[in-house]
Amino acid sequence: MLLALWTVIAPALAAVLGAAALSKARDPQAVDRSFADLDVPAALSHRWMRRVFPWAELALAVLLVASWGPASVLAAALALVLLLAYLALVARALAKPEPVPCGCFGESDDRPVDRATLVRNLVLVAVAALGLLAVAIEPAARAAAWPLLAAERLPVVAGTAVAAAVLVALARNGDLRPASARPRPASAPAVAPPAVGATAGAPATTSDEASDEASDDGPLDYVRTPIPAGALRMPDGSIIGLRQLARRAPLLLIHASTGCGACSIVLDDLDRLRRLAAPIEVLVVTPPTDAPVGELGHAAALGDGLGVLFGMSGVPWAAILGLDGLLAGGPVIGPDAILAMAEELRAELDAAGLTADRPDDGRAGDPALIE
Repeated sequence: MLLALWTVIAPALAAVLGAAALSKARDPQAVDRSFADLDVPAALSHRWMRRVFPWAELALAVLLVASWGPASVLAAALALVLLLAYLALVARALAKPEPVPCGCFGESDDRPVDRATLVRNLVLVAVAALGLLAVAIEPAARAAAWPLLAAERLPVVAGTAVAAAVLVALARNGDLRPASARPRPASAPAVAPPAVGATAGAPATTSDEASDEASDDGPLDYVRTPIPAGALRMPDGSIIGLRQLARRAPLLLIHASTGCGACSIVLDDLDRLRRLAAPIEVLVVTPPTDAPVGELGHAAALGDGLGVLFGMSGVPWAAILGLDGLLAGGPVIGPDAILAMAEELRAELDAAGLTADRPDDGRAGDPALIE
């Protein structure tokens, strides 16, 4: 009984993990988004870990059907640990107020986490636990790799094919259509182009002007609002208000935490963001209790209310502070939105003739403010 159980479970789990791994490997950016959306801990979300992860998952799938002896027990145990980790991430995502895409199968699994996702993962964990029990207790299950065990049991092989198909379908929430053929959830609104004129000190549209100029058949312009009256503790220990800071030079303000998985994606891309924003400086702001962000110059928020002032309920988020005391872009939340805003900013700066080696009025590149 236990031997037959393992003969079915091993390839079924391998099919699920292998399908997930191949989907992730085809789209590394989807892996980044999934790690951010599911808020994977920062210690497990380094760039190299995200790049290796699909191949490690694929290796585990191969190990499940190609190993024997103690290695088969190890493979079953690793599969159970991985699926338990998935279950924990799904349960935490389900508790969030906003929908969270699963991304368990890369770009082909873009539907939000729901109760069906939780049930799916519970079933997968139960199957993996049964597999570990079977291979750990039954010596015959460890006597050879799965192909040799299955060669003598053709009915079991047929059952395995059915079980694998059912598990893969279950893992994909019962939808085997390609991503392009499935209905997609409503997308977030596009990031508004930053008001680069404000970063250069030129007049820009305020909320009243935007209302007057909006047409009935077109979207509203980006509505600029005053910079919130918050304050930061700078790297040299001084305290300065956000509005005072912006009067010295426009800033791309990024609020991130060293203990946040999504934040690690943004911090890993900080050099790229600096290049996109130049000559506008990038200022990283961390919660007051955070350790320094490596060797990066950063400021600390005074208290825990900075996100509230900007209307943000999580991290990472970013906003562009204009010289005129108004927000010139954002705030936006999440790695993708932050990068999109920085790319919009780069396009607007290029159109205005402002490059990294041509700072505006000499005020946009004051390194003393940042580092």
